[in-house]
Amino acid sequence: MSDNPFILEPYRSKDLFCDRENELAQLMAHLENGRNVTMISPRRLGKTGLIFRLFDEIKTTGAPYETVYADISDTLSLEDSIKVLSQAVATQLKSQSQILSFLKALKSIRPLLGVDPFSGMPQVSIAFATNEQQQRTLEDLLMFLENYPQQVVVAIDEFQQIREYEGLNMEAVLRKHIQHLHNVRFIYCGSKKHTMADMFTNAKSPFYESTVFLSLEKLSETVYADFIKHQFERRGKSIGDEQVRYILEWTRDYTYYTQKVCNKVFEISAKQVRMEDV
Repeated sequence: MSDNPFILEPYRSKDLFCDRENELAQLMAHLENGRNVTMISPRRLGKTGLIFRLFDEIKTTGAPYETVYADISDTLSLEDSIKVLSQAVATQLKSQSQILSFLKALKSIRPLLGVDPFSGMPQVSIAFATNEQQQRTLEDLLMFLENYPQQVVVAIDEFQQIREYEGLNMEAVLRKHIQHLHNVRFIYCGSKKHTMADMFTNAKSPFYESTVFLSLEKLSETVYADFIKHQFERRGKSIGDEQVRYILEWTRDYTYYTQKVCNKVFEISAKQVRMEDV
């Protein structure tokens, strides 16, 4: 594993994650008080990283939740979303008996269980014959989570994608099943602000007023500057205020681009980071 502290993946560990303590506390409070959450953030600002930071906090503090993350950005249909969600659930199951219980719970179909050759994680293959079968399988999947021995937190990334599904009001289909769940909390994440807002604030939308909102803004420049300097110093390097300000001005404080520039600067610099390096 690289010693470069400026990672380009969404999340690796708490010490490589910059701040968001207030947002993290809000998310924990919403979960503890039974609230579903709509989290809206522009792309490249770190919403996926915050989800994984939340999941890490749940794990390290022993909070009584199982966590499931599903990115549906590439889905085009109900069938696609069921496959993504099923795979996300199967990946989190800890034992063979849990996996078998999950497969049995999908009563409407006969899913096949395999192993991903690269990750070694369980891989579920699903094939559907009819649209009705898809909807029954979605219901089976949600009921499996509802009956899980622990409370479950399901984060669905790029949730606004369900509005792209043709020939189906996916919002109505999901809401019909989700509104009856008590053991499952949902975090709906999206990067298209106006679409997400319409989904949850328009009185004609199925998800109207069903969640609380969390809007992710850019990190404070002071907080990010301190983080950058700290990460360099932890690894025996020094970077001045002028260089840090220049980086944050150029990246406009966007998380991914700041990380990317710092990652490269860390690579090419000696113990003292020069403006020429930046």
